[in-house]
Amino acid sequence: LGDTVFHLIPNMLEAEGYRRAFDGLEFSPGTNVLVTHGLASNLKDRRLHTVAEHELDATILSDRFDYIALGHFHGQVQVADNAWYSGSLEYCNYGEIADIKGGLAADLSSGTVTHIDLPHTPMINLGKINCDGLSSREVMDEILGAVDGAGEKTRRAICQITLDGIRRETLRALDQKTLAEARSRMLDLKLQVFAADDPSRIFYGDSLVGLDYVAEFERFVEREHLAPGDEEYVKKTGMTILRSVITRHKEGENAAE
Repeated sequence: LGDTVFHLIPNMLEAEGYRRAFDGLEFSPGTNVLVTHGLASNLKDRRLHTVAEHELDATILSDRFDYIALGHFHGQVQVADNAWYSGSLEYCNYGEIADIKGGLAADLSSGTVTHIDLPHTPMINLGKINCDGLSSREVMDEILGAVDGAGEKTRRAICQITLDGIRRETLRALDQKTLAEARSRMLDLKLQVFAADDPSRIFYGDSLVGLDYVAEFERFVEREHLAPGDEEYVKKTGMTILRSVITRHKEGENAAE
């Protein structure tokens, strides 16, 4: 396009494919833009754990490019002087509730990059409710108050409310019909729960990155109050399977790297 060459490297099935594709590029004496898909190495602690998720090393994120347009990471973030993720246009899970969605306008002559607002489904945090000492009815009143307080902006939005310090029996006693009616006023309403009688977090569509699956499974089994022999068997069998799956997953990641 004019004196600008766009170099396109797709999401590769194997990590080695990126280097082979890079070695085959023919750089223009004018402006060079790389468009590719992968995880920048300085974001490796924020893996999405998807199929063919490969790290992009310093060779790929080269300063030989005037601009690098990256895909894969859902947030809008700069990872090098010349490299940006524009992020996903829509919210993909509740773990992205604080993200800014939209596009990026890159001025290739000046190197400046600016955010562009684009139409997307809004995701709204309706706040946190301190549930300590509250009855199920009082918690429900607080939920309805948060929904009503947000007004019309929830009509076509995905919303989340955090219930902090609620007891499990109180959570189970919430009026499901009233909750369903509140949820019907928006695209979705998720309750993120921090239970008073369990230090673990209950996830309702939120990101599970960083979750200790083995510990979560053990706590889940303990809450079921199985017979002593059954509990020991279920724990041992389930935790063994989980550890095996996690080990295989990590081995796959290491092989890809």
